[in-house]
Amino acid sequence: MVFRTLTALLSLVAVLSALPGAEAQRPDKVPRIGYLVLSPLADPPSAERAAFLDGLRELGYVVGHNVSIEYRSAAWNRELLPELAAELST
Repeated sequence: MVFRTLTALLSLVAVLSALPGAEAQRPDKVPRIGYLVLSPLADPPSAERAAFLDGLRELGYVVGHNVSIEYRSAAWNRELLPELAAELST
C-alpha cells in the first residue's frame, strides 16, 4: 500500500515537472511523460494509473493528442528500475 501511494505520488511529480516545460516547447512538439512502476502494467489500468490519467484529462491533456506517455514496468524486479529509468530519460 505504501509503495503504491509512493508510486502514485512520484507519477504526479513527474507530470507536474513535465508540464511547465511543455508550454515552452514548440507547438509541433508533444510533451512526453515517463511512467515507471515496479508492478506489472495491466488493462484496465490500476486505480493509481486511472487517477493519473484522469488528472491529465482534467488539465486538458489527451494522450496521443497533446501529450504522450511512455510506460515501463519492472514486473516486480527492482533491479530493473535503474535501467528502465535511464531508458525513459533518453
